[in-house]
Amino acid sequence: MPESENRERTTVVTSGGGGATWFIAGALVVMVVVAAWIFTGSGIDSTTTSDIKLDVPDVNVQVDQPKAEPTE
Repeated sequence: MPESENRERTTVVTSGGGGATWFIAGALVVMVVVAAWIFTGSGIDSTTTSDIKLDVPDVNVQVDQPKAEPTE
């Protein structure tokens, strides 16, 4: 009778579905680069100035203090 041999096998399965992950990572890198470009001043024309004028009416509000009731 032949002796039974126990053999251990390891199977490695890899998937090729990493395309979406690389797309998201690339989009994040592009967003960081664009944000850095804008916030460092390279994307904003700093020679232009703007004046903002707000005309609001003069409102005076007077509130009378409530009278305290006498305590007994």
